[in-house]
Amino acid sequence: MAGYIAELGADRYRHLFGGVGWTIVAPADASPGPTLVLTLDLGDPRLGFVRSSGMLPLCAHLDGSNLDRQHYSFDPILHRIAFDGPAWYADTDPDYYLPNPLPQHPLRLRARMLSSPPVAKRSRAAQRQHHSGGTAARKTLIGRIIP
Repeated sequence: MAGYIAELGADRYRHLFGGVGWTIVAPADASPGPTLVLTLDLGDPRLGFVRSSGMLPLCAHLDGSNLDRQHYSFDPILHRIAFDGPAWYADTDPDYYLPNPLPQHPLRLRARMLSSPPVAKRSRAAQRQHHSGGTAARKTLIGRIIP
């Protein structure tokens, strides 16, 4: 087996895409604000975490202007995420921002075998558009995650 693929749909674990289940605190004047992308249920043994309960929030500022590592800490009791470091300001056109918050959808994990077909290949022009942060990137991401 080569890992798992997250799909829209529910199973016995509470993995989520998007949502507003956590309070996110960013440095003053940071723009745009960070986005909750995924929340993983640590009780799912497929993830391989030592903890058998709790949730792991994965969030980021998704403006596309900062490709550096983003640091944050979280409090699992208060459901609070705090971004560390200085404020950021995106110099990209706000029309290219993803919605914030992302709409919440339950996710289920499906085993991905080595023989599973890869994601459909895009043309070179579509790849260039995607990597340059153009509208194709936003439509591709949203189209794959949000029905």
